Amino acid sequence: MRALLPLLALAALLAGCDDVPKGAARGRIAPEIAVLDGADDAVDLARHRGKAVLVSFWFTGCGPCTAELPVLDAFVREHGAERVAILPVNMVDDAATIRATYRRLGLEHLPVLRDSVRITTRRYGVTGAPANFLIDSRGIVVERVDGALDHAALESRLLPLAKPAS
Repeated sequence: MRALLPLLALAALLAGCDDVPKGAARGRIAPEIAVLDGADDAVDLARHRGKAVLVSFWFTGCGPCTAELPVLDAFVREHGAERVAILPVNMVDDAATIRATYRRLGLEHLPVLRDSVRITTRRYGVTGAPANFLIDSRGIVVERVDGALDHAALESRLLPLAKPAS
């Protein structure tokens, strides 16, 4: 009977593995986001179909995150929101703190998005920041990048995922 106990414990652990979030898997449809914007309205990923999308997880206490935000803002300014959507999902802070950070950094082209109850953070399997997900115009996750992206990476990795201009 004692020899059977470790096997039963292992079976119980493995049975619970289906509850563990798988994250945003490369080559699969991106998980829907469950975030609120600065006006407390729900934002969905589906409305960005046809665009290259970057879902970027960040928080104000993360130095690399706040260094990346002006790069993301400039990229949207340069390329417009018609072909590219950058969705900076704050994992921790309230809307007032996010707005203050945007003002301090001079950000004008990024939406204020927050994952107040961390549903989206869990759906994407994010445990650290910055974490970036590149999603093509069909809504498929193409790549996950743990760490900040620079302008050259956005040009070479995100922009090609947009639907060609007609």
